[in-house]
Amino acid sequence: MGVRLKAVEEELVHIDQFPNQCGFFTSDTDKNNGYGCTFPEGEVDGWFKKAHPGCCYGWDCPFAYEADLEDLKKHDSHLYAEYKDEKYGPHECGSGWLIKLREVVEYHKRCADCGQFVEEEKWVRKDDPHKDHALCSECFGNYDDPGACP
Repeated sequence: MGVRLKAVEEELVHIDQFPNQCGFFTSDTDKNNGYGCTFPEGEVDGWFKKAHPGCCYGWDCPFAYEADLEDLKKHDSHLYAEYKDEKYGPHECGSGWLIKLREVVEYHKRCADCGQFVEEEKWVRKDDPHKDHALCSECFGNYDDPGACP
């Protein structure tokens, strides 16, 4: 399976809800009270390197960042009213509120017929309503109408 990151419209989300939306979250860990992350270690695509590999933290996430008071003002007036007179902002007191910026998009990247890896431009999104698998060039030629295959 291939993975790419897709920018999305900013969304306020709590870290306890975020695992359902993140393709890298895992609770199968002894680290960080069961908040684990399988995002690859090291720099990814030249732009992100986790400070704490294996752990899910709002301040160390490629998909979201910790919401501050201005974010709450923009996204949720009730939460803003709750935090506006506090000594510390929501991002300083561990409130768990995040601004989601990206999401994981999963791709089929192996040929459904022969199993070999296909070129990246032939990857097929797993949620594509018209295609449910990828085909390499050689196998693609075996079909009269590859788009009509089950």
